[in-house]
Amino acid sequence: MDELLAQLAPMLGYIVAAVIIYLLGQLGIKIKKDGLDVGPVKDKALFQGGVQRLHWACMLAVKDLLQTTVGELKEKASDNKLTKEDAVNIKNEAVDKAKSYLGTKGLKLVLKSIKIKDKEIDKVIGSTIEEIINDMK
Repeated sequence: MDELLAQLAPMLGYIVAAVIIYLLGQLGIKIKKDGLDVGPVKDKALFQGGVQRLHWACMLAVKDLLQTTVGELKEKASDNKLTKEDAVNIKNEAVDKAKSYLGTKGLKLVLKSIKIKDKEIDKVIGSTIEEIINDMK
């Protein structure tokens, strides 16, 4: 019995944390993650539409740059690896491409749906791009 409890304890901790976060959201208490005010979602369709559009634009940008820029830079490098400067430049280019794929209306939708300010959009797009790249590895 003690062994079973020891195995279940970590899982129970995650469940309790998820329930607490859910209850706080239901009470209208805003939860902050990475300095962004996520807060409770009132219009789930709007939120999902914004997140899906953001992910779509970032995925297109990453795939586009993987097929063009990244390959060219790796070929030029003697060790077939990108420098830190190259990686930063590529990420910035990917952010710009994702924003252009979203367009003005898409950017407004994303800003409204995930409740962020204009100045935070580059950070959110950059984080989404990094997440997509990590998922591809």
